Amino acid sequence: MEFIDPHCHVWDVTGTTKTGHSTDILNGPAKSFPSYLAEDYLADLDQVTGMKCKGCVWVECLSTIPLAEATWASSECIKLLDGSIADYKIVARCDLSDEDVKKRLRRLSGVGEFVGIRQILNHHPTNPAKTYPMVEHGNYMEDENWLNGFALLNDRGLTFDLHVNPHQLIQFSKVAEAYPNVNVVICHMGMMGDSSLVDTWRDGMKALAKFPQISVKLSSFDTNVPNWGKDAKARQEIRSYTSEVIELFGADRCMFASNFPVDKHNGHTMAELYASYREFVSHLDIKSQRDLFYGTAARVYKFDL
Repeated sequence: MEFIDPHCHVWDVTGTTKTGHSTDILNGPAKSFPSYLAEDYLADLDQVTGMKCKGCVWVECLSTIPLAEATWASSECIKLLDGSIADYKIVARCDLSDEDVKKRLRRLSGVGEFVGIRQILNHHPTNPAKTYPMVEHGNYMEDENWLNGFALLNDRGLTFDLHVNPHQLIQFSKVAEAYPNVNVVICHMGMMGDSSLVDTWRDGMKALAKFPQISVKLSSFDTNVPNWGKDAKARQEIRSYTSEVIELFGADRCMFASNFPVDKHNGHTMAELYASYREFVSHLDIKSQRDLFYGTAARVYKFDL
């Protein structure tokens, strides 16, 4: 089976490259892997048996200089084409509320294979641990400047990777209603966090499933159910949530992703990860499985393989 990995990273916090990455922001994963490059990603992919990766989507990593990060990442990802991978895409960071957002998007358009934006919006009013770096407040989705920046994605045919806390999912429904032509991808299955938030998460996911332009990445399972790779009960729980999301959005709006090397830091090998993914959907028909591993990502991120 061929697959596209729609969420992976390369970074270098060693100081060898000037990409704006730092261990202060990336924290544990960057401490485990200060330098994670194309060759490292290919080596991890080689562990997967019975499947062949044909493409991948590099996603921004909270750089303080997004243009330099995306430019470097694209030059690094070109090296993937020496292996089995036939193409790659770039999802860069851009603050859509920035007064210079038009200029920033124009400059990013010069980066090879640039197809979309991720601006992490995770904010929590009372729990600082759930507010991500460089997220200054929780009102972006209501901010006129941010909404004007979001509208520019439609003009440029760019996707938006939605990375939020569970209580913010339902907030995004107003944005989705106002801008139906911007393809949006919910990162990491909505980032439930823990089972106490399941009702909030479920309400948010149901609200967003109504919009046909919204898809979901089935990834970073540890963000949703910690220890799922080692505990049988937790494994069954994440399998159940995965099935629920696929039923809610449809296989043609869901896509499995590696989230490497973050998931590698969490103790998973690429082989174990994709073996679990295949097991979780082995009961589905062949077309649904192809959508989950290949078709949805190819359509949303504009692969032509």
